[in-house]
Amino acid sequence: MYRKEKMEPLSQMLKRSLCLLFVLGGTVLALIACEKELELPAENPQQQENPDRQENPEEEEPKDSVPDTTNGLGPDALSAYLVLKDAVEVTGEPPTATDGQLKIDVKDTLYLIKGYPYGDRIRVKHDPAQHIAGFNIYVGGSSYYFDVPAESVDGGKENDTIVSLILDLDLPEDEMIDFPFSTEITIQPHDGSGNPLDEFPVTLTVEEPVDDRTGNGSICNSITQTFEGLETPPRWKWDFSHLEFNGEILIWAPDRKQKINPLGWGCCVNGNISGTAADSPFCREGTTQPGYVWVELEVDDYVIRNAEFMWVFDNDVFNVKGQEDKKQYFPSLTDFCTGEIGYEYSLEVYGAPNDTPVGTHDFTPGATRINLDLPNWQGSYRMPRSATLVYTCHSVLFLWDFEGLDFFYSRFEEYPTFGPEFHD
Repeated sequence: MYRKEKMEPLSQMLKRSLCLLFVLGGTVLALIACEKELELPAENPQQQENPDRQENPEEEEPKDSVPDTTNGLGPDALSAYLVLKDAVEVTGEPPTATDGQLKIDVKDTLYLIKGYPYGDRIRVKHDPAQHIAGFNIYVGGSSYYFDVPAESVDGGKENDTIVSLILDLDLPEDEMIDFPFSTEITIQPHDGSGNPLDEFPVTLTVEEPVDDRTGNGSICNSITQTFEGLETPPRWKWDFSHLEFNGEILIWAPDRKQKINPLGWGCCVNGNISGTAADSPFCREGTTQPGYVWVELEVDDYVIRNAEFMWVFDNDVFNVKGQEDKKQYFPSLTDFCTGEIGYEYSLEVYGAPNDTPVGTHDFTPGATRINLDLPNWQGSYRMPRSATLVYTCHSVLFLWDFEGLDFFYSRFEEYPTFGPEFHD
């Protein structure tokens, strides 16, 4: 589990109702296990008493010396504040990595929101012949590192070549730390024998969000961008969504397959005529009509959201564009006598028409609420209309007024493409 002291502040914002299983467009989100609870160090193991230090107060450092704003946080202490799922602590430094030509979707820095308990998601792309079993996560100079299992991304056109992990840096409230706070970690994807196949240095930067009472805190107090036409590159890219449910977390993210229908139902009539409930009133579960046999089939249909981009313009214009791959089960295309299931495949762009924004917003700098009017929305998925905001310079979290659902977006300064972007 995530540490309780970190869950409590946000859980007050999410505690509208968690006694539901989130369903969106017929999509049921899968449960994932809660994160491993890490013990906070009783004291900083890097702080060593200096035997040569004099006790004479007159020989203390001069008053104009630069203060230690991290309160002496060393590599071991920082490692203890990492929040990882099912992590195993390993003594020593990680093995030397080879250059396996893997790619990561973090360009150089992963931005995290202080007080937000679920961190951010990282994806790694690899050759289909390579098996990625987990990740070594290491803070340079630490006496230990973590081995974290990889999560296979079970959707998308490259579903056998992408793995992911979610991590966070949960800095303590009682330390005198200046924000934004940055530290570098090393991420090593490894095979089933623990051999590192590549290595990525990633900077973790924790930013303080705008205070919901004063509108202050973050050095960036707005999520808007200057309106220069609808072709302006978007500021925000969807990273993932979650819903807390009975102490566990439902995750929805790009390239992650979500099931639509678990079963399909219909009838086989006289052994050779396939039909559905729409075709005959006798086609129903438990039917006793002569010649009718009720049939249930396991269905393998799904929806995959490839990407979503968001524009919040300074002239109150609001725009969203997203793309979904669907494999949709259709009873009318299914033969319930032979068991052959019928599907239709589609690639749907939702949100804004090409030359018209989806609507408007009422956000003002420093605000922590937003309301949307979306009269021009197109597509099956519908974005909620109001939310509480948690945001920094590089991240924005929409806590939608929909039973605790939230969407996490990261800053994006390029023209959007709907495929995943990876870096060496």
